[in-house]
Amino acid sequence: MATGIARAIGLCVPLVEAIALAHDCGHGPAGHASEEAFTPYVPGGYDHAVYGADVTLEPLNLCVETLDGVRNHSWSRPAPATPEGEVVSWADRIAYVCHDFDDALRAHILEPDDLPPGVRAVVGTNPSAQIGVFLGAVLDAIDLTGSIGMTEPAASALAEFRAFNFDRIYLRPAARRQASRVIRLLGDLVEHFADAPRRISRT
Repeated sequence: MATGIARAIGLCVPLVEAIALAHDCGHGPAGHASEEAFTPYVPGGYDHAVYGADVTLEPLNLCVETLDGVRNHSWSRPAPATPEGEVVSWADRIAYVCHDFDDALRAHILEPDDLPPGVRAVVGTNPSAQIGVFLGAVLDAIDLTGSIGMTEPAASALAEFRAFNFDRIYLRPAARRQASRVIRLLGDLVEHFADAPRRISRT
């Protein structure tokens, strides 16, 4: 998605591709649950985007723009410094919102008509069509304003869609129980190895 937008508007495609490929490399086991698990042990808290840019990717000697795009792709972070980074940030949000809904449909956690009427009215219930609408709205915003963004009503639909996913997918009781188990397990592992670092295999 990100490289498609970049090609359409004449951005640096290799930079966009590098950011997109690396943007989640700082995640621990179990994705975002690991951030909650590791935060007590990291000064300032554990953020996968920051860890990915400053620790995981540090040995690769990547350019400043790539590291900035990885570090700031998350919407909880400052905006990326380049339009390439902004494109990845938008593409990431579109991708996970639509694909996580699709996964929930396939797992029979949700039905298509569970999606809020306001979202359905804008993007429908087919995940591929939803992606198309959102990407089109990004390109429309760029064409109209010269800045990376998303036109209405798609922008509001994406925000409502994401809130719906949090309520019905990410924070549903079964998901929270699983996350709690992961957080306890990872915390126990940190305590185990912090007490005796030599237990960590070097091979």
